[in-house]
Amino acid sequence: MYHIAICDDDCEVIEKVEKIIETNYSKKMECDVFQSAEELISHQEMEKIIYDIYLLDIEMGEISGLELAKKIREDSKNCVILFMSNHHQYVYDTFDVKPRGFIRKPITKLNLMVEIDKVLNDLLSENTSFHFEYRKKTYSIISRDILYIEKRGRKATLHTSHAKRKTYDFNMKMDDIRQRLDSMTFVQITQSIIINLHHVASFEDGYVYLCNGERIYISGNYRAIFKKGHMEYVRIRF
Repeated sequence: MYHIAICDDDCEVIEKVEKIIETNYSKKMECDVFQSAEELISHQEMEKIIYDIYLLDIEMGEISGLELAKKIREDSKNCVILFMSNHHQYVYDTFDVKPRGFIRKPITKLNLMVEIDKVLNDLLSENTSFHFEYRKKTYSIISRDILYIEKRGRKATLHTSHAKRKTYDFNMKMDDIRQRLDSMTFVQITQSIIINLHHVASFEDGYVYLCNGERIYISGNYRAIFKKGHMEYVRIRF
C-alpha cells in the first residue's frame, strides 16, 4: 500500500483528485489531503512521516509547490513527486527536484490516471532487486539503490546509495549484468560502467554527474547511447 499526499489550495481540485484515486486505486493507495504547504509540512513534522507519493499544486500561498518539493527532497531522495498546474512552462523550473510527472489542469480522470499508472509501473520496476553471489554469500540489492556497476577484469563492483555499505564485489560477465537490469533505467556509458539514470543530476563536456556528487566519464562510443537513454527516461516521466 502506497501513501499519497495531495496538496492544493483549491478544495474542488482536492476533492476531485481524492475521489478518482479512492475509486480506482483503493487497494494500492491511501490519501491524505492538505490545503497548503504549511499544513503538509506541519503534519509531517508532527507525525514524523514521509509519503511515498506527493501530488503538489505549483501555485499556492506563501510557500509554493516548488518550494515545498525542495523541502521534501531534503528529507527524501526516493519519494515520488507529481506536479499539477495550469501553466505548462513551469515544467522547466521543476527539474532540480526530479519530479516524475506534470499534470495539466483542469484535472481529468484520464490525465491523472495516466500519470499514476506510470508511477506505479516505475515503482514496481525500481523495487525489483539485483541478485548476485560472492564468496558463498547471496546478495539482493533494490534496483533504485544502485548508483552504478563497474567492471574491472573478472571482478564487478556495485556502488550503492546506502549510508552503511557503499560497495559490493562480485564476479559476473558484463552481458549478464546488463541483461539482469531494466534497460529503461540503466544505461552503459563505457565498456566497463553501467549507471542508473535515476541518480543522474546532469551531464556536460563528456561527463555525467550523479546526485551524490560523483563525476564519471562517458566514452565517446557510448555518448549517443547515453543521450538517447536519458532522453527516453525523462520523456517517460514527463
